[in-house]
Amino acid sequence: MYIKGSLDLIIMKKQIYAIIITVTFAAVAPIQSFAQKIYTLPSPLNQHLISETQPCLSANGRTMVYRADSGEDNEEEIVISHQKSGRWSRPQPVPGINTRGKVFTSQHHLSADGNTIVFTSNRYGGLGDKDLWYVEKTASGGWTAPQNFGKPINSSEGEGDPALSPDGRSLYFVKYNGQKSPSGLPCGTIMVSKMKGRNMWEEPAPLPAPINKGCECNPRLLSDGRTMTFASVRDGGKGGFDQYITQMGSNGEWSEPKPFEPVNTEEDDLYITIPASGKLVYFSAIKNDERGIAMTMIPEHLQPDPVMLQFGNISDSDGNKLNARLILTDLNTEDMTIFNNGPDGSYLLCLPKNKSLDFAIQANETGYFWYSTPVNTDSLDTYKEVVKNITLEKVVSGFTVDLKDIDFTTASKEFTGHSTHQLNRLARLIKDLPEKKFYISIAYPEIISDTIHHEELTEVKHDTLEKILPQESEDDIIEKKEFIIQTIYHNDRTQREANLIETYLTKKGVQPLRLKAEGLGAPKNKTVDKPRTITLRVE
Repeated sequence: MYIKGSLDLIIMKKQIYAIIITVTFAAVAPIQSFAQKIYTLPSPLNQHLISETQPCLSANGRTMVYRADSGEDNEEEIVISHQKSGRWSRPQPVPGINTRGKVFTSQHHLSADGNTIVFTSNRYGGLGDKDLWYVEKTASGGWTAPQNFGKPINSSEGEGDPALSPDGRSLYFVKYNGQKSPSGLPCGTIMVSKMKGRNMWEEPAPLPAPINKGCECNPRLLSDGRTMTFASVRDGGKGGFDQYITQMGSNGEWSEPKPFEPVNTEEDDLYITIPASGKLVYFSAIKNDERGIAMTMIPEHLQPDPVMLQFGNISDSDGNKLNARLILTDLNTEDMTIFNNGPDGSYLLCLPKNKSLDFAIQANETGYFWYSTPVNTDSLDTYKEVVKNITLEKVVSGFTVDLKDIDFTTASKEFTGHSTHQLNRLARLIKDLPEKKFYISIAYPEIISDTIHHEELTEVKHDTLEKILPQESEDDIIEKKEFIIQTIYHNDRTQREANLIETYLTKKGVQPLRLKAEGLGAPKNKTVDKPRTITLRVE
């Protein structure tokens, strides 16, 4: 989050004077004059006679889900608001989540991409006193009916405080342990479960010390994928639940938690949210004897690592939104993360620093060519947003594309590691279109040859030269010839490379009759402006 603009004085409804700061998310008004200034957010988020708590933001900070009482009957409900052009929309109840009477529904979390809400409830259909549930956004912009996570996430012991990791592949939550905090709130043990398939989760495991010490709640894994905030009652706190921050090292161990001072008070400090920018923290604070949503700057030493946030829409060449798989492959470890974009075609990625990745998008519907690009964040030193809309083309007869991400090692003896990801996608595409035939051609900008060997001339060709010998006398009737073998050194490896591609694809199950690979050398009537051009043509 970057603050820009200047300070202006205006008159607001709830305060005589309020300072407005123009920020990426909202204008805000100060409620305290500490060294660490705290600002409340304006209406319609904070409203008179209504208490607002438990704010949770999407990674880009443009969608907020929070808890608000309903006014006259003092019932609380979970509401959602969207920011557009710097202004928040009037909050609306999230359909399907909210309940009345003695049915408990609270402790919600909004996924980084804004497409899933997880929450705690004791509604009918659960396994224990309180279970974890979720709803997902629909293509029309609504929400699905609540779904129970089921076993092994839920049990008869009671679970709460769910939160999804930035990639949506890990679920952090609290398993209640029967203890109580000094103010009587339930204590829990922070657990984590990894996704192993669509709506399928591994057996949850407790996070190790120094995180779990007996009375914890409210875990939140931040956008860098290694910084976590959580609430805990432990020695050295200001009172009740305080917020703490910790980071996971390269060895998988968590650092000693530090008090998250910007929000800690003598009361129970619960439910904070930090967008991907990592500069601001949003939480609930007292405003004119009411609870309201506030924010404050995070000191630099407590900020998470910078990330690159890339988001946009995925569509076909006619502008129709597509549902697709997003695939991130770590090129150093080969670890792969696969997840789906939103039902409305939108996608969002939180890319941490010091990563070398292959990023690919494949439509869930067969017959579309994929999108892929290498992503390197080694030089990332501050938060960055990239808006990129992706178009996937339908593969029909006559379709032609350059396979730009396939490369070879020295002397074309084998593929580079990055190339195999592209070849695997190509093999899958060919098998998905059994009625098509695929032609692959490779061309160089120039073929160099010489009778003298040079380092870059790795190929050898032997030519037989015919030489007519001079007659030794006028009586010689038969012409005498001498044959000389000449060695030519050259760099035309196009056919060898084409054969490597063909062999790889057939080993992946592609029928040889549906594939033809040809090395073209340096075509006379075609300009090749790259070291190598690999062209795929479909008929």
